[in-house]
Amino acid sequence: SLGVSIKELNKCCPSRRLVCQEKLPRCEYKEATYYDDTYFYAFKDAVCVKCLCTPSFNGILKEPWCTEIGCDLEIKYGEELANGCAPIYSEDSCCPTRWRCPTPKDYVKRADTPATEEAGVCQFGDLVLNVGDSIMPANVVTCRCNIPPYVVCY
Repeated sequence: SLGVSIKELNKCCPSRRLVCQEKLPRCEYKEATYYDDTYFYAFKDAVCVKCLCTPSFNGILKEPWCTEIGCDLEIKYGEELANGCAPIYSEDSCCPTRWRCPTPKDYVKRADTPATEEAGVCQFGDLVLNVGDSIMPANVVTCRCNIPPYVVCY
């Protein structure tokens, strides 16, 4: 037997129970497997949700397994937003994990297929990007104008 910490979606502290490791339940969602008592993030109707894998999870992103989370960008990252920085998103979270701020060395790499004027533009520091354009140098992350008016990085 193995002692396992058991989380509850809206509780601060886990409890413990004994479980045989080979009997740990698993959840399947969008071709990914999650083990019992682990969190995963997903989007439901363009809203970020945090879900807890439990034996009763039925693949539907709603309570009691999932809860909407707000990233509170304006509250937590007001300085980054004021400085024109772009959020960097990772695959394991729907809130930004880091930020990419404008530098004097940045320039725009135009998309192979130009966007229409109706598509709008994104602002990154002093640079103006059309939909599909990227910020260079790319360094570690790719930053692109996908949905104006904001540049996002991943």
